[in-house]
Amino acid sequence: MERIRRIVVAIRHGPTWDRRIVAGIQDYVRPGLPWMLKYAFTPVTGSVAHLRDWKPDGIIGACRSSQVEQRLSLPGVPFVSLFIPDSRHPRVDVDNRAAGRLAAEHLLECRFRSFGFLGESQPGYSPEREAGFRESLAAAGFPLDAYHLETSQDGALGPSAMAPLQAGLLRWLRRLPQPTAVLACNDFYAFQVVDACHRLGLHVPRDLAVLGIDGDESLCRMAYPALSSIAMPAEARMLDDLMHGRPVVPRTVILKPVRVIERESTNVLQTEDPTLAKAVAFIREHVAERISVADVARHTPCSRRVLEKRFRRVLGRSVLEEVHAARLRRCRTLLAETRESMSDVARHTGFRDAKHLALEFRRKTGLSPTGFRVQYQGAEGKPRAS
Repeated sequence: MERIRRIVVAIRHGPTWDRRIVAGIQDYVRPGLPWMLKYAFTPVTGSVAHLRDWKPDGIIGACRSSQVEQRLSLPGVPFVSLFIPDSRHPRVDVDNRAAGRLAAEHLLECRFRSFGFLGESQPGYSPEREAGFRESLAAAGFPLDAYHLETSQDGALGPSAMAPLQAGLLRWLRRLPQPTAVLACNDFYAFQVVDACHRLGLHVPRDLAVLGIDGDESLCRMAYPALSSIAMPAEARMLDDLMHGRPVVPRTVILKPVRVIERESTNVLQTEDPTLAKAVAFIREHVAERISVADVARHTPCSRRVLEKRFRRVLGRSVLEEVHAARLRRCRTLLAETRESMSDVARHTGFRDAKHLALEFRRKTGLSPTGFRVQYQGAEGKPRAS
């Protein structure tokens, strides 16, 4: 029997602590890996003697500065660094620019034409996410209005982030044109935006759509309306390899963002055509039913032919293609976040049966529904950490 491994997991303390990192490590340990986890909250200001006395076999460090990382490092103990670009240790990071690009793609698909970004003042993940977002918007011909919250060098929250109703944030939101889509650099800040919108009397998502990053499900579902977010990956395989003496190649692993988890905070289509907006809303509300193009047309004041022309002119796709896209989005959500049977997934997404679902899903994604679920939940069917 393999001996128990003692693992120190260093994470930030406070409202933005990296729950997804903890959940990702726990997900890796679930199959029965004999790891005992001990959490250390950064920044570490006192002695690290208690960590040394615990005699850890490995350390995962989600530090925000190389100075904090250096204090946590212990001689001869394998260390995997998260987020520090110039770390001397093997490193796992996420492609933050790709997350920004994915956010732009999602919000542009919602037909927004005005965009904001709420981020942190210090270098790190926030500027990278902003850069990817800004670059994609610029390529589409749109500027970006950014507001930066005050944070300390180690990534701890400054006074403005801890007080979401502070005057600067409220002034920024108040002066944004309506409608605007706001990307926050993480889910905690996205939550603050939604809360501030309520204080200002702004409707989410009609006046201001809000998208977060990290996929913190518990936080996203605490907001009203529930927050859309970009799920980011987390994994602990590299540390396991180091502790067993297996070669780690490459020494830096960059993980891609997983997907957009669409909830109510961005569930809107911005268009000056009220008939088109009504048709899309009907499709999204009735995605579980086997609706036809004729059903959609009957809920609008125009003929099927005119409706088809408006869809193609504004959205670049037919009414039926929009129905199929809505079904596929809902199907992805159910496969990734629930353990419903394939028959139930088919019934809740408007497909005739599980066989029809499997055929269409593979045609659109290149994966079987089961393969997609395993990718996000693992072979045991338990939702993976984002």
